[in-house]
Amino acid sequence: MKKSGSMAFLLELILVILFFSLSTAVTLRLFVAAHDKERDSSRLSDALECAQDTAERFRVQGTSMFDPSDGWTYVIEEDLSALYTRACGGLTVTVLVADGDALAGQLESGEIRVYAPADPDPLCRLPLTRYVPFAEEVPL
Repeated sequence: MKKSGSMAFLLELILVILFFSLSTAVTLRLFVAAHDKERDSSRLSDALECAQDTAERFRVQGTSMFDPSDGWTYVIEEDLSALYTRACGGLTVTVLVADGDALAGQLESGEIRVYAPADPDPLCRLPLTRYVPFAEEVPL
């Protein structure tokens, strides 16, 4: 009689250990997935912040903001647009700018793209347009 009682206790103990092992494995997977989502969200937030900062500076300063002393490099494309590139907090920011003529000024348009290292697809893309009126001559 005593032997069957200890067998039932051991069987119950094995089932409890199995249940907790499975619960631990599932919980760890959920924590790892949540950590990956948080890292991706943080990287996307950083990319969006770099793109917005670049867009605001471009709106105010125009192409003069792409100073090589600030880390910007550029390449002139075949269609005479300029591709500016810079590292921003572990991300790569590229700005493609094309100049166009408007009625009373110049229209600069393009696109900002922010890339993660070793990722060919951009994390975020932001259209870019700036109108610069021609300087009016003031009669003396």
